[in-house]
Formats: sequence, structure tokens, C-alpha cells
Amino acid sequence: WRAIRGWLLGQGLDPDDVPQYVDAGVSGRTTDRPEWQRMLAAVDSGEYDTIVVYDLSRAGRSLRHLLEWAEDMLAQSVRVVFVNDSIDMSTSMGRLVLSIMGAVVQFEAERIAERIRNGVRARIEAGEPWGGARSHQVTPHGTQRKIRILRRSGESYAAIAKATGVSERTARKYGTEATCDDDDSGD
Repeated sequence: WRAIRGWLLGQGLDPDDVPQYVDAGVSGRTTDRPEWQRMLAAVDSGEYDTIVVYDLSRAGRSLRHLLEWAEDMLAQSVRVVFVNDSIDMSTSMGRLVLSIMGAVVQFEAERIAERIRNGVRARIEAGEPWGGARSHQVTPHGTQRKIRILRRSGESYAAIAKATGVSERTARKYGTEATCDDDDSGD
């Protein structure tokens, strides 16, 4: 917001008078973002003639989608500025840089997906778990009991995990169980 605020101040605008549309935690890969859709509706209704976006990747990661959106904004005489990338679509240079940078953004997204696919393939070939929910490993009863005893003696979850060879999450799971069987049967 600091960069956008600086740009607005440089244009003689009061940032407090400018609405913000922020889809925090939502990927720029999808156009199905609530705030993005709300902003587009406001533009379509003629509320704004300028859109200021922090980064090109927030407008989209598909070159086709980005260029279609840019054409739509130009057709509505809406100025679009990407402050982090120093792109102003109201100029021919800005539109050229948008096309080039849009291709780079799409390339980056495709490379990430490719690396993920290659990593999954390598893990499958190596016989390792490759994704989804973690495999549920059974913690032996004796280990569960040892975790409870160590916890009752005041050991930290990190120390318990190290001593028993389980994850800290597992140590926390068995160390906080309300019911436990402390007799020696079944060990």
C-alpha cells in the first residue's frame, strides 16, 4: 500500500479518498476473487477512470487473461498503472512493457507448475510420498506412553520429540491427551 500511496500523493490525490480492493491470500491466477470482481463492477458502472495496482502479478498470471483485461480497460478509457513495475497502460510504451512483462509473469507461473510436476514425478519414481494428506504413521503404544511420562516430568515438546524420534506435533498430540493408560500392559 505504501507504493500505491506514494503514487497517489505524487498525482495530487488523497490516498484516504481512494477505495482499496485487496484480495489477501487469494492467488492472482484466478479471476474469481471477490474484491477483484467488486472492483471490475465499479469500473463497469463508470465509478473510476483509473486503476492503480501494486504489481503486475496481482492483475493476473495468464498472459491471455492479462491482455484481455487490459484491452477491456482501454476500451472503457480506464487508465491502469502498475506502480511496482512502473507500467502505465495509457502510453504505448506502457502497453509494450505490459505485454513483455505479462509474458514473463506467465512464464514464471508455468515454470513453478513444471517444477512441482517434476518433483512429484521424481518422488513417485523414488517410492516416496508425493503430496496430499500426510501419511498417517502409527506411533507405538510404548512411545506414546514415554511421551506422556516425559511431558508429566516437565519436558518441553521439542525435547520430547528429540528424545523419542517423533515430530514435535506428535509429541504435542500424545503429551496433551487427557486419557492415558500408564500401566505396563501392552508395551
